[in-house]
Formats: sequence, structure tokens, C-alpha cells
Amino acid sequence: MMRVLSTALAVFHMAAGSTFEYFYQEAIITCNFDTFSKALLETMSPEGLQYDYENARTATDALVHCLNTYCQVDELSTSLLSNNLPPNMVASIFNDLSALSDCPNSKEFFLRKGVGVAPHLTTIAKNLGYLLEQSDRAEEAAELYENVRGQIVGFDPGLELLLCTNCPPHFGGVEEVEFWHEKIMRCGTALLRMDMDKDLDKDFDLDPTTQIGQMPLSWPYLGKPMLPLMKMLGELYKKLFPMLTEVTNLTIGGAGGKNIRLGVVAEYAGNTSPGMLIDFVLSELGQKEEFELIFFPPKDLNTEFSRRIETVAAKTVPLQMYDLRKCKSLILNERIDVLVYLAIGMNPLSYYLSFSRLARVQVQFGHGHPVTSGTGEVDYFVSSDLFQSFPRDEQQQQQHSEQLVLFDTLTTSFGLESESDSDSLPLSYNLSHYNLPPGHNYYACMQYSKKIHPKFDEIIIGVLETDKKGVVLLLEGSRRHVERFKKGGMSEDSVGRLVFMERMPREELLGLVRLCDVMLGTFPWGEGVTTFEGFGVGVGTVVLPERVSVEKLTLGQIRKMGLEKFLVADR
Repeated sequence: MMRVLSTALAVFHMAAGSTFEYFYQEAIITCNFDTFSKALLETMSPEGLQYDYENARTATDALVHCLNTYCQVDELSTSLLSNNLPPNMVASIFNDLSALSDCPNSKEFFLRKGVGVAPHLTTIAKNLGYLLEQSDRAEEAAELYENVRGQIVGFDPGLELLLCTNCPPHFGGVEEVEFWHEKIMRCGTALLRMDMDKDLDKDFDLDPTTQIGQMPLSWPYLGKPMLPLMKMLGELYKKLFPMLTEVTNLTIGGAGGKNIRLGVVAEYAGNTSPGMLIDFVLSELGQKEEFELIFFPPKDLNTEFSRRIETVAAKTVPLQMYDLRKCKSLILNERIDVLVYLAIGMNPLSYYLSFSRLARVQVQFGHGHPVTSGTGEVDYFVSSDLFQSFPRDEQQQQQHSEQLVLFDTLTTSFGLESESDSDSLPLSYNLSHYNLPPGHNYYACMQYSKKIHPKFDEIIIGVLETDKKGVVLLLEGSRRHVERFKKGGMSEDSVGRLVFMERMPREELLGLVRLCDVMLGTFPWGEGVTTFEGFGVGVGTVVLPERVSVEKLTLGQIRKMGLEKFLVADR
């Protein structure tokens, strides 16, 4: 019945003179890529200079559906390249397909096709470069950026910035860490010293949200002091994108009501560490009479966190990426007294907003991504005395461009329950459920592979060499580090007692942690949510706080509960 209806619609559309609709209806019936190409061609103006964006978007969305159904990647590519579609349109479609395709190995394939068709569209090259970088192919990314730079006319500030910030997420040893850190600082310093007046078009007002869609997420895992890196990054952005620091004519803060208007910019606040660590804090603040909570989430964010905060917020104002001025205006229009940023540095928009004065007081809640903004317009960084080394670490303030505010509490509230498991956590799993044999001592280190720094290898090697019944559980992604472990002195017997666990639902992961004897706290990048979850199911984390280069969240939790037996002093 549906096919008959679609065929009838297609014929009537052709009779009515809508050739696009004819080809489009025929395409969604047959999933024929050549027919999709013909539909896309019909969106073009007679001169071939413009196209109907809405129709092109409609056709592309349907194209993605067919692609994900059959995964005929090569056939689709051939069709788009052989039907006389304009290069810019084809390249843009390849870029969209890369983002939306579920087919194996298709993301890099489509981006490379897009770069090949239109190398002057540097956004596609930037997306490909970031994909390569995050796949530990940073050298390839640099080569790509250099090649594209040689083919374009003019100066692309986003391309120059990505060349400087390029850094892989994993390292083969301490010497690689030093290499990349030195390269970043050297490149950034050189770019800051360049005279760009002749290169930057002062009349061309570049919005960084349209030029760079990523942050240098690998930097914190270098284990180096972050303030020099982030201050340099901030100065580079100010130099390359002057609109970041432009003065607004709108009034800042002060709505004049009896309540404090508390704004929360939560761009990266899905079911991730930053959202999980402030979730219950905001829920409580939103219910207090003296506060009026204004929530600024990303447009279309739909997570447990966003739904919970929206229920207690006086108002929710979604922010749309790719228009920085509009986002600034939306925040300024709310006359915020205190503006709180979550996890500056994880996603671009909140980072770009932090260059501006949008409220009387601006605060960073960094838990989950405890890295300074380095932009100069955020006043305070919320932390705790419990996270500090005693006597108080005088160097801690030197890690922040903001004034460090130390509470005597953990400054966070955490719960294991979620919408899906509010009644009880399914913790009744046994070792056999995970294909783990009894009779061993299990050490859990269930962290992303990029947190397993070369300097942490000695802990894993030492545990396995010391405890011959010991087994260290790592996530599957950390299998890449085995060769590095061997180079560091890990024996074959110890390698045989490394177990790599596939990704699993959170509740099942908590069930696994409950069966372990202890968790291992990583360094230089530490943990927060993982420790809360471990204590929640009765398993503690052993930590060496002096080696942690960021906020010592595990140290604070251990102190709060009086479980200092889990603390180890540096030798």
C-alpha cells in the first residue's frame, strides 16, 4: 500500500511540474542513489549558482537513511561524483554523510572524498584532520592541514590554529609526551609573534563557531601544567578572532528583582562527568526561593540531566551553535547576576562565550573537566579545601587564571540512581557473568584509555609483579598500551593477567566494580565520578594524590569519609 501511494504521489508531482518531488519520491521508494543525485540536481538554480537549501537538506536526510540501511558507500560516492552536481554541493553532502553515516569506516572515507572534491572548503579538511588527530594520527592531520593551506587563497585562521593545537590522545612513552608538549608551545609562541595584519581581513568578521568545531581535548592528558597552555590558547583566539572580545552595548546583569538570577551555561552537560557532578547541586539551588535559575543548554539537548534541571529552572533558553553573537545576546537579555560555566574547554561554544563579560560575576564549576579557562573573563573557579594537599598547595592557585575559591565541603552531590534504575541497582552479578575466574584479586582501572598515561604504567606493572594472584581490569581501548607496558618492563606472566573489558551499560559496570577488591586511581589526570561510583558500591580507590596534576577529587572524597588508608604518599 505504501509503495503504491508513493508512486501515485510521484506521478502527480511530475504532472504538477515539481520535478524535484518526482525524483525525491522515486528515490525514497527505490533507494537508488542516481535518482537521489537527480533530485539534488533539481534543487539548483538554472545558472547553477544557488540551490534550494531546504529541498537539498530533505534529500540528504533521506539519502542518509538509505545509506545506513544498505551501507553501499562506494556506490553512493560514485553516483554523487558522476551526475554533474556542483563540487561545493557534493563536498558538503560528503561532509554531512560523514557526520550522519552509521556504516563502518565511512566517516574518514566521506571526508576524504569531500576534501578531494573541494579542497578550498577548509571546514571539511578541519573535520578530517580532527578525526585523524583523535585516531592517534596527528602527523597525518598536520600533513593534511599543510597541504590544504598550500591550495587555498588567503589566510585561514582556523587552519593555523588547528596546526598549532594538533595533538594525539595517546602516547607511546614519556618522550612522546615531551615532544608534543614542546611542539604545541613552540608553534603557539611563533604564531603569536607573527604579524597578521596583512593576512587577516579586518572587514571579514569571522565567527569562531563556524571556523573551529573542536577543542584540543588531548591537552589535559599530557599531564603538563594547564595554565600556560590555556593562556596561550586564549591569546591565540583573541588574535585570530577579534570578535571574541568585542564590547557589547547591552546592559550586563542586574534585573533588579529580589532574587539572584543564576545562569548556567551547560553546553557539555549530557550524561557525562560535568553534568553528573553538578546535577543535584543545581536541583537544590533551583528550589531555593532566593535564586532564579536560568538554564542555557545546547539546542535540542535531551538527557536525564537536562530534563531534571529544566524542571527546577525558572526559564530554559536554548543556545544554538554557529552564531556566537546571538548566543551572547540571549544570555545578556536575561540580565544574569551570576553566570556559571560547566566544564569550559570540553566543547567550543561555552569556551568562546567565556571570553566575554555576560554577567556581573562569572564562575567556573570545573568538576569533570577541572581545567582553567585561561580567557581572563571568568572570575572564580569553584574548588574545595578537601582537594588540596596539606599544607595547602601554594601552586594550586597558580594553575588557574580565575581566583580559586575553596569551600570546606566537596562542592558537589552525587547519586547512583538514574531514571532507568531509580528503585535499585542490579548488583547481583557474579564473576562468571563477566567470564572472570574466581581465586584472583581484582584491581579495577575502568578509565578511558587516554587516562592511562605513560607515567602511570609503573603502577599497573608494580601491582601485577607484586601480587601474583592479581588481575588488573582495564577497558578494551587500553589494549593499545600493551606494547608500551612491555617496553616498561612488564613480564609475559603479568601481561596474561591484564583483562580488557568491553563497553557495557553503567549498571552492569557498577556490578563489575562491586566484585573487585580495589580500584586504582590514575595520574596525572585523576578521577571523580569513578571514585563516587566505587564508594557507592563499597569499593575504595587507592590514590597517589601528589602525582595528580588537576583537581584532586578522589583525595577530597577519601578525606570526607575518613578513609585515609586509601591515600599513598609520594616517595
